[in-house]
Amino acid sequence: MWTKELYKEFISNLFNLRNEKYKNFSQKLIMNSKEMIGVNIPTLRKIAKKISTTDLESFLKYYQGKYFEETLVYGLILGYLKDKNMLKKYLISYSKEITDWSLCDTPATNMKLIGKNQKEFFPYIKKLLLSKKEFPIRFGLILLLSQYLNDDYINFILDTCINLKSDSYYVNMAISWLLCECYIKYQNKTDQFISSEYLDKFVLNKTISKISDSYRVSLINKENLKKRRI
Repeated sequence: MWTKELYKEFISNLFNLRNEKYKNFSQKLIMNSKEMIGVNIPTLRKIAKKISTTDLESFLKYYQGKYFEETLVYGLILGYLKDKNMLKKYLISYSKEITDWSLCDTPATNMKLIGKNQKEFFPYIKKLLLSKKEFPIRFGLILLLSQYLNDDYINFILDTCINLKSDSYYVNMAISWLLCECYIKYQNKTDQFISSEYLDKFVLNKTISKISDSYRVSLINKENLKKRRI
């Protein structure tokens, strides 16, 4: 059972683990609205894994969301949960705490419980995609990429990518990344959609760029795709 005092100790411990050099490096990569302490992700993973075995609800009772690391631990904890109902309870709530790509992508790729229970969590993914806010939508897209890219969901994923229109940089980058992975795994099914008929200029060009950077795509396919740039 967490108490106010224990939570203060948790925050104090994060500051004890801070590394100014790492902080300065990370701040150049992550543009976020939360104060960064400067604790590396492997360390945060260990902390989150340990906390996941405690009383999460009492932990979240004292959660403030002031610090980047504090929020990332919250997201990582969800990825270590073994209780599906607990993850369902807090998945959407966590999405509202996301203020940058790292708080989105790092926890999403860690949520293996979703990948093992795709049908149960699919309504939550669709709810995220219907959000009006940038990072909950990206969260849904990265969860599709990391936990749903298979035969059962490829059609839904492609349909989402070509119909989800946004002015958000981070949403469009996620769509491009997702389409790149779709192309790599389902080239024949995806190829027709890598076109100006379905994608706007930014998403199309960025998708082609990402595919071109992949070592899993043949040179001839890369060259053919580059001809579709606008």
